[in-house]
Amino acid sequence: MPGLSLGLVPVILPKQGGQPPVATPFQTIMADGWTVAASDPATAVGQTLTVQRQGFNAAGAAVTVTEMLTCTKRLRRPFPDQAGLTAGAAVLSDYVYAGDVIAGVTNASTRPYPAPIAQWLRPDKEIISAATYTARLVVAHACARNGRPVAAVRFRVTDGSTTVEQMAFGLTNITYSASGFTVPHFAADLDLSGFANGATLTVDAVIYPWVGTAFTISTDADAYPSPNLTTLRLLCNRTGAFGTAYAYVDAAGAGATPTVSTNPATAAANPYGTLDAAATALRAFNLANFGRDFADGGVIRLLEGTHIFSAPIRAAGVTTAWPLTVEAANPAAVATTVLRDRGSTMQNSVPNHCVFKNLTIQRSVTGSFVAYDNSASSLNYDPVMVFDGCVFDANGAGGYSGYIYRTGNGYFINCTQVSPLGQNARLATVNKTVKAIGCNGAFAAAATTYAAIGSRCVTGGNMFSQPGAVTGTIEGTGCLAAFSHFTNTGNGADTVGVGGVIGPRGFGVVGCVVEAAGGDTSAAFAVNADNNVNAVQNVVVLANTTVGSRLNYLYQDTGTVTVLKSGYLAFNAMRSRNTKTDVFGENANLTGNWSAVHNVSSRYNAWLRGSNQTDGYSVGSWMGEVQPMGEVYGTETTPLTPDWALDASFDGTQAGGGDYTPGAATALPAVPAALAPHSHDMLGRALGEGWHAGALQRPG
Repeated sequence: MPGLSLGLVPVILPKQGGQPPVATPFQTIMADGWTVAASDPATAVGQTLTVQRQGFNAAGAAVTVTEMLTCTKRLRRPFPDQAGLTAGAAVLSDYVYAGDVIAGVTNASTRPYPAPIAQWLRPDKEIISAATYTARLVVAHACARNGRPVAAVRFRVTDGSTTVEQMAFGLTNITYSASGFTVPHFAADLDLSGFANGATLTVDAVIYPWVGTAFTISTDADAYPSPNLTTLRLLCNRTGAFGTAYAYVDAAGAGATPTVSTNPATAAANPYGTLDAAATALRAFNLANFGRDFADGGVIRLLEGTHIFSAPIRAAGVTTAWPLTVEAANPAAVATTVLRDRGSTMQNSVPNHCVFKNLTIQRSVTGSFVAYDNSASSLNYDPVMVFDGCVFDANGAGGYSGYIYRTGNGYFINCTQVSPLGQNARLATVNKTVKAIGCNGAFAAAATTYAAIGSRCVTGGNMFSQPGAVTGTIEGTGCLAAFSHFTNTGNGADTVGVGGVIGPRGFGVVGCVVEAAGGDTSAAFAVNADNNVNAVQNVVVLANTTVGSRLNYLYQDTGTVTVLKSGYLAFNAMRSRNTKTDVFGENANLTGNWSAVHNVSSRYNAWLRGSNQTDGYSVGSWMGEVQPMGEVYGTETTPLTPDWALDASFDGTQAGGGDYTPGAATALPAVPAALAPHSHDMLGRALGEGWHAGALQRPG
């Protein structure tokens, strides 16, 4: 069974029973890892190759994994000799990696095992006032199978001397109320009882792929801190001895004797009249009672009403390491607990570390002004700005990309919008990043996005962070979209697009609906396509549904040199596909994406309308030159019938927000359960035996 693939960090693994298989008729795996030298390539086509590779079993133990690859066809020559064949060379159905062993065959592949692509579902710098901490990590991997993306994850929490670990073998589901979407992920309850109160803890994880080598976040991902995948920091406050002070604010004005207290009821009975007055009092209380001249760990609670954010709280509520929280006094009263700006620019308005929770964030007037800004300098990700459970309301004033100005490490979790106020967009070169988790609205766009998980997003254009796009921010590495629904109601821009250099850490889109509702001039989903000369590896596109327009995938249609581009494309249901290469560009140098053209590591995709250039699989077809295992396609004149529950794409009602659950009459291919890349779809439906290609499954 051909495999999707994985890896990083060398480990010597034991053989899992038996002797090496009998040598194949092939001689050498070439450096690219997907072509093979054969003395008689004509007879090699259709034969299989037994590959032994490093990996882990369902218990997270290191094993040797045996997989079968197929020789799919002879390798042709580049333009202008594309009608002829390359002597002694053939194409494989999947990649061979540098660490693989094939009896009787020389493995000259230089291709590394693909790394996992992952993001935490919790923000950095949380204060944990409990004896346990639930770590949550969503993962995508090229070698996903058996209903989970990797075999296991080992979670770790440490203070530098004591370490607590816990393995997670299966997936856990979490559902976000804002989007209504479910995210299957690895989770573990880590015991904090052995750590000193007030200790700074580091949360780490080791990811064990089905195929490849273990990936440790602290050594193989970004150095801390970063908007990309890295470790997290926690403050252990399990006994409460760190000290949590509360100050309440009444929009109607201060009480008789405004009071800060460690008792919320006492503070609630004696509120302040403004946010900045409460922040000033919190800082003074912390100094007098806890010996720290800053507002770390303080909580400002807003009573119901409309509060004007009238003055900065950055100096009054200065933080050094841990966030000041501004939240609704009644978590159920989000709609009636409003924090409205003062209507003019207020730079440097919030502390370095700040959480806004269960509030309506509202604009007051039309205009270009800054409201939320923690002054995060370029490439500085120690500052953290978190919006958790908030509603964003432009209030008829329209949006402005500088309204939320500098975030440093920015999170939007379980948020929604009445109307967008520019929460997702960056102004100029400021250090603003977005990780949208469980959100509903315009929370992922404008090249600020590093992760969009479990979210229903209105978007358009290259929404993921691009290398070199903005000098003030770090390039996106290992960006991830998972279990999300992206809709573009306009035309002339991609719904989801990425176009930068993608290195070994990869780029993942798994379990998502990508919907073009306003037109099909541009692609719905574009991965390093038109005129793109950036190198790409480890692009993981699994179990997605793309409707209303096409997928433009890993072009090499311009330039005069080979630009290597490769990825993994499986279990997708998509309107149509374009992959352009040397024949389109009429240039013999445009061969860098040939593994994509030959559909290496591709299977069980459905192309409802085939390709915009030549139906079927052949030289010059934008669907590629090899029909992968389980793949089906239609044509413009005779498209496949997906039998969607509600097509609201450009091909349907054009309203957006459709339901792309396949019906009983669907022509989408059924996939064996053993190949499922995750356990459930975004609606919480299991990927059982005979699950259908695409993001959504039939219920029951």
